[in-house]
Amino acid sequence: MKDNKVERLKKRLTGDAIYCIIIAVVMGVFAIAELSMYFSCNGEFANMLNGSVQGLVMSITFVIISLIIFEIMKHGKPFSKRIIVKLRVLGIWVMLSAYLLDVVSFIVEFLKNNEGYFFPDMSNVFVSLLGVLLIIISEIFYYGHELQEDVDSIA
Repeated sequence: MKDNKVERLKKRLTGDAIYCIIIAVVMGVFAIAELSMYFSCNGEFANMLNGSVQGLVMSITFVIISLIIFEIMKHGKPFSKRIIVKLRVLGIWVMLSAYLLDVVSFIVEFLKNNEGYFFPDMSNVFVSLLGVLLIIISEIFYYGHELQEDVDSIA
């Protein structure tokens, strides 16, 4: 007998998975196009490199989210160890990606002029907070996983 709740969950997540994959592909293509334009202009336009890094960050973020959604669709249970690990990876990635653009800009400026400065934008702090929230959510999922194991052992 099929579990109707699991089937409804899978149906709801199908659209989300398709959306995340489309966004990941579009952002990946955007990142590659911006990077190729940056190199074809001999690095004259720094905003093309910034756009490329941002597109790459968004593409990787949506790929990780897609993997989480597919894992839920595959097993029908959101509280699994694989999902917890992927949520933690997503949280760490979001925290690191907040400063990735600043680091890349610093490295490019340093390689061009042998000087540069690294001063992160304060808006990056808010993105880092989102990463911390994702890690906290992964801890809540870990607790849900333990509760689910307890319930499954009783039944």
